This record gives sequence, structure tokens and C-alpha cells, in this order.
Amino acid sequence: MYNDRSVGKKCTQTENTRKHKLKGLYRSVKKYLAILLALTMTIAVCAGCSGQNAESSGESSEPFTDELLTESSGSDEIMRPSFSEASASNKLKDESEITLVQLQAPKAGDRIVTMETSLGAIKFVVYPDKAPKAAENFLTLAETDFYNGKVFHFAEDGFMIQGGAVNSNGTGSRSAFTNAQGEQEYFETEPSWDLWHFRGAVSLANTSENLNGSQFVIVQADSIYGHTEQELEDAAFPRKVIDQYVERGGIPHRDTYSTVFGMVVSGMDVVDDIASIETDASGAPLERVVIEVVTVDTLDEAGAAELAAAMAAGSTSGEDTSEADTSSSSAA
Repeated sequence: MYNDRSVGKKCTQTENTRKHKLKGLYRSVKKYLAILLALTMTIAVCAGCSGQNAESSGESSEPFTDELLTESSGSDEIMRPSFSEASASNKLKDESEITLVQLQAPKAGDRIVTMETSLGAIKFVVYPDKAPKAAENFLTLAETDFYNGKVFHFAEDGFMIQGGAVNSNGTGSRSAFTNAQGEQEYFETEPSWDLWHFRGAVSLANTSENLNGSQFVIVQADSIYGHTEQELEDAAFPRKVIDQYVERGGIPHRDTYSTVFGMVVSGMDVVDDIASIETDASGAPLERVVIEVVTVDTLDEAGAAELAAAMAAGSTSGEDTSEADTSSSSAA
């Protein structure tokens, strides 16, 4: 199963995978080919493997794993990527341009996900304008009942909970997107300066930066997980973001490789309950926690006002507001 217990890492899976394949292929061909030929073939084969990974279309039956993620002892290893290289629209000119939309009250027209679990309901708003593919993927899968009956296969108090795997042991990930042949394909990470892994954030779990699918995590940490305020400063995190990590808690190292696409607006007490369940050595809950049904709704004016009042009262940090009627029309 995939989890990112490793703290302060860069997601270097693609590079390490190539090195691993290079060594294996080199050992198999060195008896028959000259060293120069072997190296040439290795480069060609690894390039082909990389392309297949980037355009993976078959459903993954392997567990997401962090075995190729490297442990870091230095704060320089949690540097936020240069998102301007990934997308011109993400070019940051000034910190004042950062809009922390997760901290804003939901408004009429927002899409709200209600996840009924065996321990209670969790509601979160999604941000299709900030993470369009991640939001579309989750909403499409939810509206086709993919998540119904799935389990939370990983939980750690003070860290996060994770679900959405194809199989209950945490293996497999489903994508709602397909290629020209009609086969499913995973999609790229969508960085945003406006979405961060604060407590309550909903983000994608992935095996590498651009292999995203159905697996998701909800951040449960109520303090800065694995790092200090000074380390975030040294890593050049924006000051307003650091302040929120100090106030709310979260998992800042996930900002380097994972897409945030939602934020819990009620039911963090349920998230806390799931995270506190006793687990085995791998982090799998010993008590089965089932996602019974997921519905997607559109907020109306009254529902938006009610959620805004609840957020202002601090309900998302622990109180249960799942009984509130927050939507007008179901899209599921």
C-alpha cells in the first residue's frame, strides 16, 4: 500500500526506477554485448519504459509504494517545486498573489462531496478551477459509484487517512480518463500556489508526480508534520503559508508532489476518529472503515451560509455539522 511516511522528500521515483531497470538490464545483456552496446540499449529501453509509465492505461494491480522515495535529513529537500516551469499560469510574481481558497467560506454554486462512512459523514468542497483534472476525476468516479463500498486502508493519528484504492489492501488505482483506444490513463499532478496540505486538505495519492488516479488522502495532522517552522522558512515557503501551517497543522512535504483538490468543511471529528483507530504495522486499520456512499451536490445560498457560519465557529476542526442541509440539487 502507498503512504508517504518518509518526511521531507522529493518525489524521485522516475529517476530511481530508471536506475533500477538500468542495473537489471545491464546484468542480463553484458554476457553477450559489448559495454557500449549494452549502455545504448539500456538508454533506449528505459526511455520506452518511462513513456509507458507516463501514459499508463491499464488498471494498476500493484500497491502504491514509497520504497523509491528517498529519506532526507536536510530542510533543503522540501523545497517547493518551481511551478512556473510546469505552467505559466502558476508563475508567482509576489506573495500577495497567493489566494488561500481553502480558508474561504464555500459559496453558492460550489460542488460539495458528502462521504458517508461507517463512522459518520465527511463533507468537503472541491476546487475544479484550481485542480481541474483531479476534481473531474474524483467527481466522475463518485457519480458512477466507484467509491461506494471502498475502505480507508491507511490511517495514522497526527498524520492522515487514505482511501480510494481498487482493492481493500490498498492496491490499485482507477482513473476516469481514457486514451484514444478507450483505455484508462492516469493524469498529471496539478500544482497550485493557492492549495496546500493544511489540516483538512483532500489530495491525491500517487506513486509518482504524474501517476494520479482514485486514491486520495485527507490530512489529519494538527501540527506541522515532520518539520519545524524554521525549516519551512529555510525551504522558502511563502510566509502566509507558513503561518497557516503553524496555526492549523498539516503535511508540508506533500506540497512538493501531490495535488490538493478539496477541503473538509464538516466532519473533521470523523476524520480524527478514523485516524485514531488501532492499526497493524503497515498502518492498515484493524477496524474496517467503509465508505458506504458518496454523493455530489451543488451548494445553494442557504447551504453556503450555513457552512460559512459553521466554519466561522471553528466546526471544521472537530465539531460535527454533518446533519446540516447544505445542498439543493444532487449531481450523483
